[in-house]
Amino acid sequence: MTYRNIIPQESLKEISQKERKKVFDIFGYFRKAWELIREDFSAYFLFSFMGTAIIISLLIIPLIGYLVYYPAGYILYSGIYLFTYKKKYHHESNFGSFFDGIQFIGPLLKVYGIYFFFCLIFSLPLLAYGFLTTDWLTQYPFENTNENIVSILIVFSLFLCIYLSITFIFAPLFIFFGRMDASTAIEYSRKLVHKHFFQVLLFYIFQNILLALGMLLACVGFFIAIPITHVAAYLAFEDILDLKIQQNETDEILRHLI
Repeated sequence: MTYRNIIPQESLKEISQKERKKVFDIFGYFRKAWELIREDFSAYFLFSFMGTAIIISLLIIPLIGYLVYYPAGYILYSGIYLFTYKKKYHHESNFGSFFDGIQFIGPLLKVYGIYFFFCLIFSLPLLAYGFLTTDWLTQYPFENTNENIVSILIVFSLFLCIYLSITFIFAPLFIFFGRMDASTAIEYSRKLVHKHFFQVLLFYIFQNILLALGMLLACVGFFIAIPITHVAAYLAFEDILDLKIQQNETDEILRHLI
């Protein structure tokens, strides 16, 4: 099944403009996400459980498992966007739609690869400091370093990686619904985030708070938090870019779904 470009050109042009025509309703998106998930709770919960089980099972594979663990999760969980789109616009609850993100494995891997590369670059000051201050014949790395400097470098690296996570947050959605390549999707995501930066920052923080609380609730809450955070991101994207398909356009769009 393939998906067509449903992002209005006017919305893409408005991303580059300073004027904000939309309000980023942080808690409204999470509230609507929960309402939408409750309509098909079992499907969202089952997929979150299955997806997490698949990703964790990859760790059984020596070395390779740890390399593919995070990108696999990035690709699998992104299917929640596609399932939600089909459910909302076409009133379909086909469980297989959760796995449609695999169709976009190429650009999604590129986005994750670019993210991982820059996170490594941001970590270089910390790694360089540890390398230069360690006597490799008698010490372990960072064994005899200034703890204050190490702490500052760790906070610096984490801050930049978090900033990167925020600016990349909508990249998969631009790939899915704008039919963009990885670099174009990242650029549009960055522009959209910068236009609503502090709101998106709070949105990102709230996403991670929900995921952390889910882990604390015997991990069961995690399988609920995963779809809530993803559906909320989809609804934010849909609202800001005005992805509203009129009811009479549904049949036309279905003909573009193979």
